[in-house]
Amino acid sequence: MIIQQKRRLLPNGLLAIKLPKVNIYLLINKGAFLIPSKDETTSNVKQQIIQAAIQLFAEKGYYKTTTAGIANAVGVTQPYVFHFFRNKEQLYLAVLEQAIRRVFQAL
Repeated sequence: MIIQQKRRLLPNGLLAIKLPKVNIYLLINKGAFLIPSKDETTSNVKQQIIQAAIQLFAEKGYYKTTTAGIANAVGVTQPYVFHFFRNKEQLYLAVLEQAIRRVFQAL
């Protein structure tokens, strides 16, 4: 049996591999396997959703961006996006909050 994997190189140099059937992320760093805690994985996925939303809102605008498109960009299901955000408006507010935080950090 071949398991399809989604791979993503993270900014910190780790390679994240998602095993979809078991919903586990493996992080690979120079050949060592690390299995993050559930809290770390959840936080990372939430941040990935926000990052994908930032990119898609910037490219397509609020009305043409769908939560399904954001979920697809991250490699999760649309209901999983709604696990973190009640609706698209709440996700957009999280994007704005992060942008405001970055502006204040730059000052």
